[in-house]
Amino acid sequence: MLIPASPIRLPTVPTLTVPDDITVIANVARGAEPTLAAIVDFLAGATAIDIVDPEPTIADDGPTLFPLGDTDVTFTTTDAAGNQTTSVATVTVEQITGDPVIRISPTAPGGEPEPADLPSGPQPTSWSVQRSGLREIVAEFAVPIILPTAADVTLTNLGLDADNDPDTVIELRDEQISISEDGLVLTISLDPGQLGDGVYQLELAQSVTGADEFVFTGNSDNEFYGLSGDWNGSGGVNIQDFATFAYWFGQSDNAPAYVDLNNSGGINIQDFAGFAANFGSTIQYPDSSLEGEGERSLSIEDAENVIAELQSDSPAVDREGLDHNGDGSVDAADALYVINRVEIEASISQIVDGDNEDETREAIDQLLAQLNSLGTLF
Repeated sequence: MLIPASPIRLPTVPTLTVPDDITVIANVARGAEPTLAAIVDFLAGATAIDIVDPEPTIADDGPTLFPLGDTDVTFTTTDAAGNQTTSVATVTVEQITGDPVIRISPTAPGGEPEPADLPSGPQPTSWSVQRSGLREIVAEFAVPIILPTAADVTLTNLGLDADNDPDTVIELRDEQISISEDGLVLTISLDPGQLGDGVYQLELAQSVTGADEFVFTGNSDNEFYGLSGDWNGSGGVNIQDFATFAYWFGQSDNAPAYVDLNNSGGINIQDFAGFAANFGSTIQYPDSSLEGEGERSLSIEDAENVIAELQSDSPAVDREGLDHNGDGSVDAADALYVINRVEIEASISQIVDGDNEDETREAIDQLLAQLNSLGTLF
């Protein structure tokens, strides 16, 4: 009786050739995905030859995400008899350099269009210019990121005087943080009134950037601050901001939310009270060297100087400081500009501080009489 012979297990092992080491650029914040073309070719680049088995198998232990730095990939080939050969090749993942680009309230919340201009003329400001109601912070990355949680993002109010005021961390919720489909744009959507007045600092953890922690601090270049009533984005609440309130006063459905300081759904006298309460406030950035521009307060004396210049038989050589309305000439319009500013500021001071504006009113009447005597009003 013949007994079948057992398969002969040859002592030879397959010959394995692995691909050369490669270096790739991260395609997500934390590293490189195995679907990256260079990594796909790398993993498919191993070959094996066996003297008995024409098709030995090849496997690898490549990860589901190649992290930043070096990752050794072990390739293993096995023939039909179970003989194996292993060899190692390395994938190096480098992080692309460059910080994310941060934009502050670039558009109306949710990408809504700006409201239409009123029949009275073009609106004085816009969502991207104003700093009274910050509703979105947008970070644009060079490589896709994975959706972070609120724990990965720290938003801090450094105060109006960033060097001296206490810091306040703003509590964010996971649902306030979203990313675009391509993973390149991170958006933080803020609630109405969630950010108080002050200079802000945004910190993105290493888990978001894939490299070093990223810190974005407000300064005069990026204007990352919030200041209720600062509708022209000057770094202070001043008389020029009043133009925005006056433009939208009485509007409801079409008025932008950044003017609605009391969130009532319309622009009314309560919003003016909020503006008046902050009138004269300015931003002071860290290191005190980068301060909000604000606006110089004008006085009765400024109007008197214009009138004196108009009355003079010998006009001053340097008249730059007298062109208050910025039209390139010095005339009665500059005096009227100053008078209007002084009158409005006096009214605001009366509301906020209870000041008596009778003396200011008398001085204004005298200035108007002088202008009339010059015959230059019309």
